[in-house]
Amino acid sequence: MTLSDRITHDLANRILAGTPLPCELRLESLASHYGTSTRPVRTALARLYRDGLVQKIGMGRLRPVSSLQRRALGKGTARAYGKPRPEGPDLATRVVRHLVEKSLRGERSFVREVAAAKQFGVSTTIIRELFQRLVGQGALEHVPRRGWRVRPLEQKDLDDFIEAREVLERRALQLAWDRLEAEQLQTMLAGNDVPCRPGCPPRIDNRLHRYFIERAGNRYIRDFFERHGSYFDLLFLWEGDDPKAAVETVAQHHRILRAVLAGNREAADRALRDHLRYRHPVLTRLLKHARTSGWAENRDLD
Repeated sequence: MTLSDRITHDLANRILAGTPLPCELRLESLASHYGTSTRPVRTALARLYRDGLVQKIGMGRLRPVSSLQRRALGKGTARAYGKPRPEGPDLATRVVRHLVEKSLRGERSFVREVAAAKQFGVSTTIIRELFQRLVGQGALEHVPRRGWRVRPLEQKDLDDFIEAREVLERRALQLAWDRLEAEQLQTMLAGNDVPCRPGCPPRIDNRLHRYFIERAGNRYIRDFFERHGSYFDLLFLWEGDDPKAAVETVAQHHRILRAVLAGNREAADRALRDHLRYRHPVLTRLLKHARTSGWAENRDLD
């Protein structure tokens, strides 16, 4: 399976299942998410457009087809894409969790393709493609003739990124203010949800951050997040597995989005500031715990 095939299948299965997309349907956003150039993304979007899973909405922009249109496609399209492949979110999540734990321990250790393929029951080709994507996202570094090295995380690294992110993302929101669309904001609001049924995890839709950045139209702000944001996105996504942190994240997203929808700039800026400053106690706690307790290491991928 080529990289463009994998991107096509991932986006198609998300659209057909009605689950949130990882970012806006834009070349640069998707290339950043998948850690690749725009060429395979362009190919994937062309296929999705050909199959009626996305539609053009002007100015070179795309959006997924509506649920009514998806039903009109019938089962043929779903069968054409089939079930998600092993290299999809489940595998990526498990590998990323392992790498994040190594990163939090401050390890600059190596992981091996053969050991990873054996542990997760997939081919080394699939693992290699996943590792290449993680290199693009900053979680791994490829060292010729030695393998794949984990990027260690220090508290200062996290603090410095959050400080820079707060300044730039708050500015992005102000620049984007008059270009924000109520329909998009409502969709993201609905994507952040705490189910009433016990045992059901909260649903977190993080697209609002990238949406503000894209709508700001400032290439230098966008460049900062494309260069440095992917690695921290992995950490923050992993942090969302903590139930209390996930519920609080949903509540914070609601405060930001409701303030924007109400047209209250001051409240929206304040809610975004608080969200960016105080969102990551789980990572801080784990960093401290990992350094002081000698967090038991898992050598399966070494």
